[in-house]
Amino acid sequence: MGPENNQAYCQNWLNQQPSRPSCSHTDTDEGLNVDCSGLGPEESLPGEMCFLQKAGGCNKIKFKFPLDVQEVEVADFGIGESALFFKDFNGRSVEYSKLQKSLTLYDTKIDLATLPGLTGNRTEEVYVQADTVYMSSPMHLTYKLFINARKVSINQALSMEMDWQAFIDDEAWTNQEKYIYIDQDLTVRYRKFGQVEVLDEAPNQGKARQGACTPGLFNLTEVDTSRWFDFIGSNINYVCARTIYDTNPELSASISKFQALRLQDKDLVDNLRLYMTGQKFKRIVEQYNAGTDVYNVPTYTLNTVKELAEVMYDKLSRYRDSEEAMEGQIFSSQLSVQAMQAQFSIAEQQQEMYFQLEQVKS
Repeated sequence: MGPENNQAYCQNWLNQQPSRPSCSHTDTDEGLNVDCSGLGPEESLPGEMCFLQKAGGCNKIKFKFPLDVQEVEVADFGIGESALFFKDFNGRSVEYSKLQKSLTLYDTKIDLATLPGLTGNRTEEVYVQADTVYMSSPMHLTYKLFINARKVSINQALSMEMDWQAFIDDEAWTNQEKYIYIDQDLTVRYRKFGQVEVLDEAPNQGKARQGACTPGLFNLTEVDTSRWFDFIGSNINYVCARTIYDTNPELSASISKFQALRLQDKDLVDNLRLYMTGQKFKRIVEQYNAGTDVYNVPTYTLNTVKELAEVMYDKLSRYRDSEEAMEGQIFSSQLSVQAMQAQFSIAEQQQEMYFQLEQVKS
């Protein structure tokens, strides 16, 4: 939608003589600041944009990302979120994170309310790669946010503030939503509003947002998938799925099925290592569907097994040689320590004899 379409949209809107949305207006030294974060479900941010555009715009405008219409279940990952491997995976200090203009966060389950503690004044964009994303409290964004996950729950206020020109140029006032068909068992949803983009699993058809249009349905060839796939993000989800399988096989299978279907097209993924990760997820799904304990035994030819056995033998032999050399060094060190202790004993005896001799002379 270009500027000419914006004008056509606003002309049509204003011709209907609607009531103006209940945004608050504050005059500042820099200009008019508009706060639309308190708009009700029946009020329209595009409507306020049209009134402002007719009046010459404003300085800044504040608004919120739409809340979920349907409740999104946020599962308990157990050790899949509490283990140190997952908690410390990003491996960077808070101060380092705050200095980055572009920040990528990897996790199995992440609370968006923790982002303010990881971002700073220099942050311009944040990429969140996880399985489940949720909010435990409201937050305000000062940067672009892209979320790539299986489940995304936005049930708290997620507000943002933009300069008027960026608000218009980026068409941030439009609430975009697309459904992308991947497989008969998987359709994903892409949403964009303001500075937030979300890619997640499409919900089941149910309650619709009042006044909302029906999302368009697209094929994979019709959309940009350049930011869909991440090798590290998929692999941390694989480790999580494998880790929690014994305690929560249903959640493990759900994670694996989503990832396996997303990564099933080798040409689309365009990364052999990432494609092979998708095959590992398929193994978990097969194990869950079989309903029995299945061991992950690699399939190798006899020659390959022999070669691998030779490699293992060589490594163990080198390890043994290294251990023997270390034992020799330890033994030599022990002899040196014993010799030093003997020297100390001799020195102590000589010192004692010297004191005794001095006492006799006195």
